[in-house]
Amino acid sequence: MKALSISGLIIIAVLFSVSCRQSPESSLPYSPLPTAVNQATFTESPPTLPPNIQPTPTQAPSPLLEQTTSPSAGENGFAAYRGRSSYPNSPLFEINYDEEVWEPGVSDLPGHTAALLVKENPACYLVLQEGPREYRNIGPIQLAGQPWMLRQAFPEYLIYETIIERDAFIFGLHLPEAYSNGQHSECQKLAETVLATIHIVGPRIVGP
Repeated sequence: MKALSISGLIIIAVLFSVSCRQSPESSLPYSPLPTAVNQATFTESPPTLPPNIQPTPTQAPSPLLEQTTSPSAGENGFAAYRGRSSYPNSPLFEINYDEEVWEPGVSDLPGHTAALLVKENPACYLVLQEGPREYRNIGPIQLAGQPWMLRQAFPEYLIYETIIERDAFIFGLHLPEAYSNGQHSECQKLAETVLATIHIVGPRIVGP
């Protein structure tokens, strides 16, 4: 019984070995594994605008506006000074002057009164606000049809006074040399050209 069992086992093993060698190979086609892509590509796309929003068109920059200025008096290099007389509640007046001849400044007199100085001769200057004092009368004059009174405070200082409507306006003129009766200096001519332009540009100040 043992011999038969062993021989039987040998036969079974031989048959199993032969069957394994004669098994046909699989007929399924070979499919290679997919190759992984490690590098991505980026394509830029235009931004998405919300509904009803249109892109703003590109415009070329416009040139800057050129600012132009002109003197207060308007044209031809003339400027204006505006002020009030030394009397209370006086109206605003204006005089015009040539900027090539005159320049604004301050007088050497006490109080540092505003003045117009002749550029080529600063010793000739027109004080733009003078007060009523004891002056020596020289006589009346006419400037552009407007009556004025000419007076003298001291040898180198003349006073010009005029009344427009009911208001008095007083100016002082400092001369480079002492005034002499009968002599109309160049400084006087320049100052009187300015004074002849006086006109009222504002109402009287209403006060108590």
